[in-house]
Amino acid sequence: MLSDILLDFLNGGPGHLSYKQILDQIDPETCTKSIPGSHTIWEELVHMTIAQEDIIRFTLEPDWQSPPWPEGYWPEPGKAVTLIEWKSMVERFFSDLSRISASIRNGDIDLHEEIPHASGYTYIREILLIIDHNAYHIGKIMLLKKVFDEKSPA
Repeated sequence: MLSDILLDFLNGGPGHLSYKQILDQIDPETCTKSIPGSHTIWEELVHMTIAQEDIIRFTLEPDWQSPPWPEGYWPEPGKAVTLIEWKSMVERFFSDLSRISASIRNGDIDLHEEIPHASGYTYIREILLIIDHNAYHIGKIMLLKKVFDEKSPA
């Protein structure tokens, strides 16, 4: 069933580690390291979370106002992050995923229908946008983690 496939991909897909498995491997010390020309893991996670929340709220809430682009979608660069902040952001990311997942699972939305307050946009389009955007940024997170793990002393 299409809804089951979408739910699977919202959590990372069948061919990869789940988002939970990936994010559980990251620690606050690593998440704020950077390489030239790249965002930090923290910045990637915050961006994923903000963008995901925006897409979900745009989809489900007629009166939602998106943050300003691009500054409203990225955190302040160079921030030190505590374990509590990291865990809180991860929890926020999964809380939003749970919200859209519940709407799919419960049949609250017809995936093929146009969103009533967003002419030309369908529910499935927005869900695929979440899947695509998260996959892109989780890939960047995994690459950064790999770079930093290889640089760590044994």
